[in-house]
Amino acid sequence: MLQKLIAGCPSIQELGLLHCFKLTEIIITSLKRLEVYKCPRFKSINVDAPCLDSFWYNWIRRQSCNFKFSERRSLKELVLEYSILTDKMFEREIVELPNL
Repeated sequence: MLQKLIAGCPSIQELGLLHCFKLTEIIITSLKRLEVYKCPRFKSINVDAPCLDSFWYNWIRRQSCNFKFSERRSLKELVLEYSILTDKMFEREIVELPNL
């Protein structure tokens, strides 16, 4: 349902997801800013948005969520709060973020 809403509103530049207790994954293709706050069932966040310049993530529980960034060169702001992120995962993602 959320994917259809986002696809049907191509002018949306910013999306904030707060306390979304039923969502388990999201695929983003056309945003400039994405904020995910306390969505405890998220298993994966797939971002294929060349214009994304800000990603903010806050996790309610200490469990992992897979991040996949297909295009991340425009990302200028990255905030990860209370996330389970291994050194290996962090290195893999940060290497591809030249604007941070």
